[in-house]
Amino acid sequence: MFPTNSDGNKAFPSITRERSVNPQGARARRLVLAADCHYEWCSTGGAFGQVGQIALAREVGDGRRQRGSQVRDSARGRAHASLDAARGKPKVERETPSAIDVGVRPDVDIDLVEIERTEAAGAGTSATVARRCSVEEALELASLATAPRRSRGYHLFKRLYDVVVAVVALVVFSPVIALLAIVIRLDSRGSPFFRQTRVGRNGELFWFYKFRTMHVDARERFPDLYAYDYSDDDIANMFFKLPFDPRNTRVGKWLRRTSLDELPNLVNVLNGRMSLVGPRPEIPEMLPYYEPDQYCKFAVKPGVTGLAQVSGRNILRFVETNAHDVEYVETRSTRTDLRILFRTVGTVILMVGAH
Repeated sequence: MFPTNSDGNKAFPSITRERSVNPQGARARRLVLAADCHYEWCSTGGAFGQVGQIALAREVGDGRRQRGSQVRDSARGRAHASLDAARGKPKVERETPSAIDVGVRPDVDIDLVEIERTEAAGAGTSATVARRCSVEEALELASLATAPRRSRGYHLFKRLYDVVVAVVALVVFSPVIALLAIVIRLDSRGSPFFRQTRVGRNGELFWFYKFRTMHVDARERFPDLYAYDYSDDDIANMFFKLPFDPRNTRVGKWLRRTSLDELPNLVNVLNGRMSLVGPRPEIPEMLPYYEPDQYCKFAVKPGVTGLAQVSGRNILRFVETNAHDVEYVETRSTRTDLRILFRTVGTVILMVGAH
């Protein structure tokens, strides 16, 4: 169980991670969790067998990259072979996984990979059930995510227009922000501002600020909407925001449609936690539902707007939103960022996909 903050949201503890990469003579150790760290329960001749795949890698910093890579690939292959055998499938030659497949940075020297494999006999059915990574494991995967590199000039220019636009917008909209705060406070009890824990770059947790659009006791009134317990079918067809969300206040519905609830987030742009353009910052509870190739979105700063927001916004399914975020990470450039900013203006004015 996680402690909760004053807003009733889960307050996840900060995670401190070493960023140095194997200095000579150092004996650094770090735990690395493989990207496919889920358990698969499968039926084998009437018995219920468990084949767990959690890769635990210890970085010891002595330059034995090649040996570690071979051990890792061999262990991963044995785990897949065991799983296929349990399912009664013929042996299939698998491609050697890349570093991102196992959630490990390419520059990390791996000395040891242990594959935990446990088989438990007992009564069972033919159903297949998967237990995904825990939130803590998923946060570790997010901290190890990588993305295509961009030039120093790109990052400097991006930071420059982030600061300039955020300062200008906060000055210009300061009367609007003050007025909206008063209206929200008069409409329903509670603070006009809302903060929530979100996952930023390298899996770091930060406070995400918005105008409050929901009732302050929404979690108590609608606990089922905060369970975050989904099946694979749910994830494949899920729209994360409800068209008619019962938690929204009267003013909150209008704020969401006009996107004015996002104005306080300009503070996060100024302090460097977010950028104007980037993937949408995710809540920690949803990270276990990410596929291994989607963790790359956590290698860059999240954004107030992004490719998903100008490509359908709330009418996109959860998996479609993630696909747009991944596409942005792989193709991001100054030209792409500016194009998304200009398209955002039209999207907000026309209220495309807003509810």
